[in-house]
Amino acid sequence: MMKKLTLFVCFFALPLQAQTEMTAEEAIRTGLENNYSVRIARNQATIAHNSSGLGTAALLPTLGIDGGTGLSRSDQETNSPFSFGSSDTRSLDATIALNWTLFDGMSMFAEKKRYDELARMGTVQARSIIETTVVEILRAYFDLVQQQMLLDVAMSARDISQTRFDKERVRNELGGASSTDLLNAQVALNNDQANVLDQQLRVEIAQQVLNILLARDPATSFAVKEEITIPPLDLPLEQLLQLALENNSAYRAAQHDANIAQQNIRLARAGFLPRLALNASYGYSDRTTSSDSPNFAEDINST
Repeated sequence: MMKKLTLFVCFFALPLQAQTEMTAEEAIRTGLENNYSVRIARNQATIAHNSSGLGTAALLPTLGIDGGTGLSRSDQETNSPFSFGSSDTRSLDATIALNWTLFDGMSMFAEKKRYDELARMGTVQARSIIETTVVEILRAYFDLVQQQMLLDVAMSARDISQTRFDKERVRNELGGASSTDLLNAQVALNNDQANVLDQQLRVEIAQQVLNILLARDPATSFAVKEEITIPPLDLPLEQLLQLALENNSAYRAAQHDANIAQQNIRLARAGFLPRLALNASYGYSDRTTSSDSPNFAEDINST
């Protein structure tokens, strides 16, 4: 039974050596391309940017055009010589209107700045989600590396126990070792076998967690690179702190929140100031009535 279990574990571990190796950079790139949270955040940032135009803030005039046409027919059959018989009335109406707010207490300018800040906020929020996703991917990747290394240690310990058990069995067969020594070696080998199986399960779970973060099939098989190179940061502490303040998404989001609050105050104050608007419109109406009666003169009315 012990030999069969050993062969099973060995054959189970062999496919891991033939798997495609994925680096941390490849994991990050795959995650940013496939992760749905990142894709949604990028789309929301694009929407916020497209909503920051001049027209959204009412800085541009509005032009409305309305038109319509109609046809009505009436039949009048009498014995009177003044009967008009059948008559058709055609109508055509068109209206164009221009509305332009010239002054609204500087509300339109405050609204434009508020939309600009919202667009920047969308970009910062998308970056924050990207940063969080990268951290989660790296955490899962490093955990998988750690679990794989622990599996290597467990398999090495299992191999040592297997060698010890084989030696104790030979010694027992030759009369140089007692049954107690052989049983102790077998118990140690069984424990190491259980540790290997448990660690293999941990590796599989860690691999599934990383696959989920990469928006892939959890059963996708791959290997990770155990050696990770971290580039050195040859920068003084003051410069690192300055870069942290300039690039920290949470800090920048707080700044944009403060700017948006200031514009909201300007919008509230603008309601107490007078407004000046330009409104202009032009309308056209045409009515044409015709009849098949010789006593009816065609009527045309245009305004």
